[in-house]
Amino acid sequence: VRAPASNDFQAFDEHRNHDLTPTTFVPPLLEGSVPHGTGGADTTLDLITKEIAPYLEDRHALDPADRGIAGLSLSGLTTCWALLTRPNEFRRYLAVSPAIHWDYHLLLDETRLPAVPAPQAQVYLAVGENEEDHVREWPVAPPEAVELADSDMKMVSDTLSLADRLRRAGTDVRTEVIADENHQTVWPAAVTRGLIHLYQAHRFSGAGH
Repeated sequence: VRAPASNDFQAFDEHRNHDLTPTTFVPPLLEGSVPHGTGGADTTLDLITKEIAPYLEDRHALDPADRGIAGLSLSGLTTCWALLTRPNEFRRYLAVSPAIHWDYHLLLDETRLPAVPAPQAQVYLAVGENEEDHVREWPVAPPEAVELADSDMKMVSDTLSLADRLRRAGTDVRTEVIADENHQTVWPAAVTRGLIHLYQAHRFSGAGH
């Protein structure tokens, strides 16, 4: 994300809303707050795959055929978008509480976004148990945000639906609904479990040491 040099969270969020969304769609919750627009996820993925990853692979003992990508919320959306639209560019995908509701659940719509088989991919999807209940999920959000979110954001159901779609396309997917966690707290537990699952063969074989 093109984060500003300062600690200006609003500026950071404005760039985030552009860089981590796959289509030029503006949901009601973001109306009037996206001066840079939306729909920059493919540009972000190009930056990762064409510049950042090759730079690191040239300087370290890294395998270009074994790239991984991970994200939470909107970056989890970008992770899932990469899996569905460019499945040969990464091998391991870790998405936590991905914003699958984006653009009227585009990632679940097989008409607008046909599934591309990714037989080589290993996928870990996780979501907090409390993310389906927006009163518990958004403990610090204003009431109007809860009201807007409640009509469209069913994070647990959406994550499980995406997992089902991926499995039908032949993709290896592990899903976890993590007890007692919400959107703000789920990342530490989920990323630990996800990395262990995705890289357990390396852990036991000593690969990469």
